[in-house]
Parts: sequence; structure tokens; C-alpha cells
Amino acid sequence: MTQQPSSPTMAPPTTQNTTTATAYFFNGTTDGGSPSITFNKTSNLLPRISKTITVHDFRHRCPPARLPTTKCELVPAPTNLREANLKSPNEPLKQSTLDSYYTECEVLVQSRLPGCVRALAFHHRHREQAGPSSEDLHGVQSFANKPVATFHVDNDSSTAERHLRRKVGDSLAEEEWLGKGKRWGIVNVWRPVGDIAYRLPLALAVQDEATPSFSSSSPAEEVEKTMVRIKTPQNYKTHFIGVRPLSEQKYKFWYASDMTPDEALIFMDYDSATGEISGVAHGAVEDHNTPDDAPLRRSIEVRVLVLYED
Repeated sequence: MTQQPSSPTMAPPTTQNTTTATAYFFNGTTDGGSPSITFNKTSNLLPRISKTITVHDFRHRCPPARLPTTKCELVPAPTNLREANLKSPNEPLKQSTLDSYYTECEVLVQSRLPGCVRALAFHHRHREQAGPSSEDLHGVQSFANKPVATFHVDNDSSTAERHLRRKVGDSLAEEEWLGKGKRWGIVNVWRPVGDIAYRLPLALAVQDEATPSFSSSSPAEEVEKTMVRIKTPQNYKTHFIGVRPLSEQKYKFWYASDMTPDEALIFMDYDSATGEISGVAHGAVEDHNTPDDAPLRRSIEVRVLVLYED
């Protein structure tokens, strides 16, 4: 492939177009019942299925991925966000830091989505890898604050609408966002913090362009074969969507090599125009070419509600 020139705020492309990695997928439940995770306490999930996958580097993609067409994009995104402020015991400083960063994410998303007339950041996760062992990824302890290795989709139509109503209120949601003919959604903004993300990079599962995406027009059983709702009592949302092993004949896995804190991966989390489960499946993967002395991965993701013009 033709190597694209890098922006001054983007890391230079590596010499390799791909890497190999271990990815993890949903594997059913211990009791045959509905899957559930009670954070820091219990879960009835079976150990995850591990699969060695080929992961393609966004830096060598030609043409580059673009959010409106491929549902994902790697962008240069210089930030004022500082890891020390995220972890500060000074709550006013921490809140001010997050407020400023939410505004950054809103501006970034709106700049990458033609037709977007409003962007509202509403939730974030600051994740820190506890240790270099893959065992630190498994189990429910600190599940919400560590890299999530199981491939998943954050939201479906029901959780997305709850987020919207909680953020803007029922009246405004129904008047400006949920009316007939309105299109809205959620975009995830992900970036490393504090250091380059050598370890446990985020990978996205992007369907081959020749393969129809899961949407409201897809057979329900086709969606259910791949996606399963996992209940999350005591969480800010009722459930998320676990992903069963994906075929590399239908999907390509993508990541950004050596991603810096001044870059962001932005991807669709929900789109009202394309179905009940319409977000990009994603998860942290164990890159087989990670240097032994690589720093532990720290990252932040912000979810942003987006409203399109009529």
C-alpha cells in the first residue's frame, strides 16, 4: 500500500501494515441463564474465548478511514488533558479538567461529522492497566476502570435513549432529538493518556464493505448469533453488548500503532439511522509485538451524543 504522509501531531507509520494479537470474545454463561456482571462482585460469564487475529494498522489504510463512511477514524487531536489532573485528589481541579476535555471532544466530533448540528459529551471512563500480566484483564474486580479485553458494543437503542433522556431531559429529548425523521447517535472518543499506547491497544472490528452491516433490515437471528446483551446491575446503564467470535472473512480488525496522547480514535457507538445495534465492536487486544518494557496502558474514552440536521 502507498504510505500516507503523517501529520506533525500523528505518530509516523510503522514499517509493518499489520500485527498479530490475542483478542477475547463472549463465551456464554456458567448457568445457561442471562449473562450478567455485578461490578466488583459476581458474574456468571464463562471464561472468554481467546482468538489470534490479524490487526491492520490505520496508519497504512488507503484510503484513510472516515467517521461518516467507515464509522471510525484516527485523527490528530492535540489536547490540554493531563493525566495528573485526572488523578488529582483535588476534586474541583479534576472536575474542571473533565469539563474542559468534554468540550474538546464535542468540538472534535462535530468537526468530523458533516451535518452534525449538536454534540454533547455525557460520560467517560479513565482506564488504567493494573499489571503486565494478561490475568489482570480478567475477572470483575475494577471491571469499569481497566481495559476491557472482551470485544463489545457499548450501547443499543434502549441504553442510548436512556443516556439521551438523562442528559437533556425527557421534554427536550422528545422535542428535538426523537421526533419523526430525526437522526441522532453516540460517538466514542478514545485516546491514550500519559504515554504512548504500546500495550493493549484498542482494536476495532470493521465489517468488510461487501458485507451488509447489522441493521434494522438484517434478520434478527443474524444479530443474535453475534451479539448478546450482558446485564450490568449497579452500573450507569442496564447492559452492554458482548460479541461472540467474529469471522475475519467478514470483518477486518484495525488499530493505531504506537498511538500518542495527541491522537484520538473516534468511532460510532450508536446511530439511530442504522439499527438497534449499530455501534462498532471494539476491545483491548494483546499485541504479540509489544516490547517487554512497554509502559502499562492508560486511556480515557468519552461518549458524545450527536444530533444531525433534518
